[in-house]
Amino acid sequence: MTGADAYRALGALAPGVTVVTVNKRLARALQREHAVRERAAGRTAWETPDILPWRAWLQRSWEALLHGAALGTGNRAADLPGMLLDPLQERVLWSDIVRRSPTGEGLLRPEAAARLAIEAHALRAAWIPETTRIDASSRDVRAFLDWSRSFDMRCRDEGWIDAARLPDLLADAWKRGALPLPPVLYLAGFDELTLQQRRLFDMLAGAGTRIIAEPLPEESAAGTLEVFNDVEAESFAAACWARRCLERSGHGGGRIAIVTPEPGPLLRMLDEVLDPVSILPGRAPEHPLYDVSLGEPLADWPVVRAALTALELTAGTIALTEAGALLRSPFLAGAETEMTARGLLDARLRRQGMTRVSVDDLISAASKEGPQRCDILVTTLRLWRRELRGLPERMAPSAWAERVLHLLHVLGWPGERPLDSREYQTVEAWRELVSRLSSLDRIRPALSLGETRALLAGMAAERIFQPEGAEDAPIQVLGMLEAAVMRFDHLRVLGMHDGAWPPVPDPNPFLPLALQRQLGIPGTTPEGELGRARRLLDRLRAAAPEPRFSHAAHEGDRELRVSPLVDGMPAPQPEAQVAAPLFRTHIHDAARLERHVDAAGTPFAGVEAPGGTKLFQYQAQCPFRAYAALRLEARPLDDPEPGPDARLRGTIMHRALDLLWRELGGSARLHALADSELEALLAQAVDGALDEFQRHYTRNLLEVERGRLRRRLREWLEIERARMPFEVEQLEEEQQLTVGGLRISMRIDRVDRLSADGRPVLIDYKTGKTEPKDWFGERPAEPQLPLYSLALGNEDVAGLLYGSLKPGSIGYVGVTDEDGIIIDAKGVRSHEQLTCRDGEDWEAQRMFWKDALERLARDFRAGCATVDPLDPPASCRYCGLETLCRIGDGAAPVDDAPEAEA
Repeated sequence: MTGADAYRALGALAPGVTVVTVNKRLARALQREHAVRERAAGRTAWETPDILPWRAWLQRSWEALLHGAALGTGNRAADLPGMLLDPLQERVLWSDIVRRSPTGEGLLRPEAAARLAIEAHALRAAWIPETTRIDASSRDVRAFLDWSRSFDMRCRDEGWIDAARLPDLLADAWKRGALPLPPVLYLAGFDELTLQQRRLFDMLAGAGTRIIAEPLPEESAAGTLEVFNDVEAESFAAACWARRCLERSGHGGGRIAIVTPEPGPLLRMLDEVLDPVSILPGRAPEHPLYDVSLGEPLADWPVVRAALTALELTAGTIALTEAGALLRSPFLAGAETEMTARGLLDARLRRQGMTRVSVDDLISAASKEGPQRCDILVTTLRLWRRELRGLPERMAPSAWAERVLHLLHVLGWPGERPLDSREYQTVEAWRELVSRLSSLDRIRPALSLGETRALLAGMAAERIFQPEGAEDAPIQVLGMLEAAVMRFDHLRVLGMHDGAWPPVPDPNPFLPLALQRQLGIPGTTPEGELGRARRLLDRLRAAAPEPRFSHAAHEGDRELRVSPLVDGMPAPQPEAQVAAPLFRTHIHDAARLERHVDAAGTPFAGVEAPGGTKLFQYQAQCPFRAYAALRLEARPLDDPEPGPDARLRGTIMHRALDLLWRELGGSARLHALADSELEALLAQAVDGALDEFQRHYTRNLLEVERGRLRRRLREWLEIERARMPFEVEQLEEEQQLTVGGLRISMRIDRVDRLSADGRPVLIDYKTGKTEPKDWFGERPAEPQLPLYSLALGNEDVAGLLYGSLKPGSIGYVGVTDEDGIIIDAKGVRSHEQLTCRDGEDWEAQRMFWKDALERLARDFRAGCATVDPLDPPASCRYCGLETLCRIGDGAAPVDDAPEAEA
């Protein structure tokens, strides 16, 4: 059958016929297909077809039973259970039982255990005969049976009925004549009935209901198979194929379907290929050419994610990354008006090293004077804080439903700008979800705000949502099951690799595996999954005259192989694989580009060097980085980490060394101290350094850091003991130096005086990678020590040293004017081995540095901003300004940049 014949269930529709589908998505697809057919027949109004998913059909039958009892046409209402539990009520009830049980107290994720227990409960009712003895030798099975008994007892005491028992209860009602029999039931998508379903349908058939099951197709097309490098290429080819189908047949000339397990990449490609203008900011397709039956968790939609993050903030603190997303969200009051200021506020909080923030933190930071000040945000958060403080500790779920929506309203959610259609539908879905809390009043009479927040987060994560689309769109993006029971003119199935098809067995851990396999419960054996996959594949091959299958050969670094179920299918005709270029490619190819190199910014008129020694470091590594970071004050967003980051740990190490050498003073006292005295001095220096930064540490982390510092410093002092005698002359002393017309303020970590001849040795501590070779060349990448040497004027410097404190390479690394100054210090070499030009002495090397540094200073003052990394990609690795300089798009050659005047 082709697209014009649609699906047999639609042809079977007649008065008295009810189509029961295996799931909601298939019911929605059939409703949509029926609407398309009615419009194609010229009708503007029609009777809604009786198409219901399995659970909705059971629900309607239950309501008919209650209605009949209330009218006196069936059992008396008093003889019926008082309430049918909805899915939310069941989940909360199971969660309570699991959490309060002796087994559940030790679980890390009781909610996950409760979900699996609900699934096991449903499988037990659907597949396992009541007389079956379940082997309880497994601890997991014993736990489930205990939970299940508690659940059944609670339902019996309260007069509740759960969804797993509903088919049996309805079967009994139909058998007793308490409920009118359905005349005709057409079963769609039920390739395999559970034991419970077979009992129900057999009973109905015996009582006079006509049961029609959709048969497996008798004939199917062979199909073709294509292989692509990755998912992006596969999705792009599918979008181009859909466009060609439209161009050949016209908008109304055929039904086109694409089946995909991962809709994200496909939808992006469909937008770009079918309606390129829709991908531009602020644009949306006016007449969508595709409709999506697949959905995403409601929690993943941005407007709902903003609401959930705001509610998380009621817990006290949230991660700074989440707070930043909330600050930049368009769904709060003043979001459009304060867009720039809130982005700057996020950046400032990151620079402060905060990893978690509270409402008070946000109010305080947003109140400070400066470009990050956000008055609307401050006013809104103060009102919201006042509302939070007025909340009672516990309330009924129905009261929380009203209060949660009010709290979001106080925040200005869902924002000040008009919502588009998809956002509006998402907001309505969220409000409907929040209102469902009211159904819990009989399950949990009172909830705390934290419990309400957790419930809503779980509900939103489980609720699969897809906004209403264009039901008559010629292209349908579907899941496997709904596509397999419909008919199309063109069909393409993506993702047919062996890792996904057939599915990997995933048995429930709370039922004995041997019993699950014995009864043939789906998802328990490879053979069973293979059989189900083959039946579904037969349906897919019969769903269109020439179905196409494809798979990606790679997923990241992982290699994917073709599914054995489609292996051996022929490739399509070569002309069918021709891909239309993207709209952006057309624009790029049609453009006539002019090349203009602008590598010079505004000259720097000041005297004080911004950034201190970093000016020379950045200018040497890349002139653009120096201009952007120090003149434009551009910087990447900091990435907050839990606990102190590497930069802070380095600062603490520097401070501990400073305190230590202020007490020691030189090598003489270091050698004179007994081990116990030295240990006491080490402890004093470490404690003094940590006291200044202890707010960044938890108590346990502080102890770990204290031990780490002591071990590192103890190892360092062994290196110091091996040196020639010295006195420490300066520690963290500020120096002034003028280079190339720029006055630099810098702080030298340490200056030692050799006892033998009084010459100075300059030391710069490093906790990261150290490379003295970076001091040399026309553009010295690490110019701090050469700058320090110039600050001493004409004094004869004996050595420039990195004090490397990196684990595994502790010691001195650097340059000295003669061997033996640092005895047994690995990595220290004389200047002759590292000098830029052969034959030059130590003084000549210092003059070379002076010339190189003055040249860098002149370039900076001239506004030189060439994108010219010294050692790509190493120079770009920690820059963070790639999106500003766009080096990946091709930077201007150095030769094109104007030279600074001498």
